Formats: sequence, C-alpha cells, structure tokens
Amino acid sequence: MKIAIFHDLPSGGAKRALHAFCRELSLRGHHLDVFIPETANEIFLPLEPLVASVRVFPVIGSRRTTPDRPATWTPLAWCMANQCHRHIAQAIDSRGYDLVFAHQARYPNIPDVLKYLRTPAVLYLQEPNRLLCEAPLLDTADTEPRGIRTRLRHHPLIGPFLLALIHRKTNDKKNIRYAYSVLANSFFSRDSILRTYGLSSTVVYLGVDTELFRPMGLPREQLVLSIGAAHPSKGHRFLIESVGQIPADRRPKVMIVADREKPGEKARLGKMAADRNIALTIQSVPDTELVTWYNRATAVAVVPYLEPFGFTPLEAMACETPVVGIREGGIRESVVDGQTGFLVDRDPGACAAALIRLLDDETLRVRMGRTGRSYVESQWTWAQAVDRIEHIFAKIHTEHRSIS
Repeated sequence: MKIAIFHDLPSGGAKRALHAFCRELSLRGHHLDVFIPETANEIFLPLEPLVASVRVFPVIGSRRTTPDRPATWTPLAWCMANQCHRHIAQAIDSRGYDLVFAHQARYPNIPDVLKYLRTPAVLYLQEPNRLLCEAPLLDTADTEPRGIRTRLRHHPLIGPFLLALIHRKTNDKKNIRYAYSVLANSFFSRDSILRTYGLSSTVVYLGVDTELFRPMGLPREQLVLSIGAAHPSKGHRFLIESVGQIPADRRPKVMIVADREKPGEKARLGKMAADRNIALTIQSVPDTELVTWYNRATAVAVVPYLEPFGFTPLEAMACETPVVGIREGGIRESVVDGQTGFLVDRDPGACAAALIRLLDDETLRVRMGRTGRSYVESQWTWAQAVDRIEHIFAKIHTEHRSIS
C-alpha cells in the first residue's frame, strides 16, 4: 500500500511506537512517505532511514534554538498551526495515497490535518490530552502555591494561553470525528477516548523489540529499576516511599532512568531517598545500555499514575526481569499478576512486600522472568502489532474504494 505518515511527536514512547510501526511496515513492502511540521522531533529515532521520503513543513512563528533540536512552539505558532496542517493535507491529497496513518500532535493534540484531508485517515491516539482532560495529581500539591491556578487564570499573559487550551479541547473533539478510524493502545485508553470524545476506538496493542530487549545472563544486583521522566506523574516518589519501608539490611538500591525532568524533581527525589537511607541513582541512558540495566536489576517497578500503556513492563519481561506494577491504567493489561510479576494497589506497604518477595526468592524471580519472556514472545511482538494494523488498513482501503 501507499501510505502517508503524519505526526508532530516529541521524543518518548509515542515516537518509539511510530518508529517501530514504520520499520515493520517498510520491511513488508509498503511505500511510506512522512509529512511533518518542523516542530516534530525527527532527532529522536528519525524515520528517514525507514521510509521513502520525509517532507518538513514550516510553522509560521515557531522558533529553532539549535540545529540539533526541533523548532519550538510560540504563541504565534499556536495561532498558525492550522495553516501548516492545511498545507500538509493538500500535499498528501495531491499524491494519491491509499490512506494516511496519522498520530498525535503537540498543538493541537488531535491534529487539524484530519479535517482538511480527503484521503481516509487512521488516527493512532495514544491518549487524550491529560492536561485538559484529567484532574491534577494530588501529590503535586505540595510543590504548588495555594491558589496558583486562580492567579494564572487572570495573569495578563498566561490567561489568554489558558483560554487557548480550552479552545483546543473543543477543537480536538471536532477534529477526531474526521478520522476514518481511531486506534487505541489499550482498553484503558479506549475507555478514556470514549469518555473524552464520545467516540469508539479499536484497540491495537503495541509491541516490543525482542531482539534488542533480551536476556543476557548477567548477574543480578540488589537493584530496583524504574523508567520514566523525573516527573510526579511517573510515580518515582511512591517507589522511594515504598523502598523506604523495606528493612535497612535488605533494602535495595534504586535506579531511575529519566530522559526529561520537571524542574526540581530530581533534587526532590534525591532528598526523599537520602531521608530514607536509600542509595539512589538518576541518569539517562541509550536503549543499548538500558538493556544491560534491565538484565542487572532484581525487579523493575512500574508505578506511574494512569499510564495509558507503557513499554517498560514489556521491555523488562523480554529481558526476563519480573515486574512490580501498579494496578492502574494499561499496566493491568500487560503484567500477568503472579506469573510475570506482581500487580499492587497504590499502597507503599503492598509495593514493598512485593519487592521483598522478589529480592528474597531467587527461584521465584527466575520462574517469573522466564514466564515473562515466553509471554512477550507469544503475544507482544511488533510483528503481531503490525499484523493487526495491516488488517485494519486493508479493510479501510477496500471500504473506501467501494464508496468511491
């Protein structure tokens, strides 16, 4: 098939997923062309080596600070995004593609390109905009002065920005209805999309690279690994509180792999760990090194708030490392409680107890690790994910041709 790809993604899991989709689709002989605004991150996991072409469209008002970073949004660029998306849609429609495989944008979350396209578009929606659609996390309250939202709302500069966000939320609800089909990464995300937009979607689970993430036979350390930005939503504070409840003579080290930080969060996590006598390391590592850490850890803790899907459990299980996951969001759909790890409620004592079981019982760790690897190989590969995508693409292509 001849497929146009649209995205305006930053670095992170969504871009990682798109990169894997493009790699597998190209290997299967599909013709892929990428159309992106200049704000899209093509530094992280670039698509150019995987596709026939990448065409970049300017966004009036955006600002490029350094050559090795994508252009950044400005208030003027927010206003001009619509024009950029219209030009992208016109370019796609003029080239006779079978369909468009569209992904989220940073502004707006549901891209305006959908409403201008005549070519049928499949939107892979990782999650609704959480800033607009969810209540703020309670555990961030201690870092925000009381009444700050009220003051921001009436700030002469920030107030109009908040009004723009409200407008974007309304616009997202309109834009999503132009998609021929909407795909979700989990049943949790499907429910979120339905609640937010009143629209049904189809679950197409993501996968994991089982050749990259693999068991290496390394000796295990008394180490608990946690992956994700240094941000309150990733639950690192909860993990430190949980590990702090493990007796000092059995307490493991904690390593957090974080590529981004909410200002001040690393320092806060460091102080929390020091107060509880926990040896904590926070660093950013490439995937090739991350595999080594998965193989050195006794357990991987996955405790973010309402994570819609999460690659971490799959990567850990592919490396034969048991997972202690929070019983929330999409984590419940990938971790098999009692077989590939443990699912726990958001209670530090329960999390600590699960970690202790894995720290103290090597036989249990090995059994869960091997079960996890087999489970991933049988149900969570990228080949299986793209099988499902191809089936949907073929059905849409047939339907659209019959209508035309």
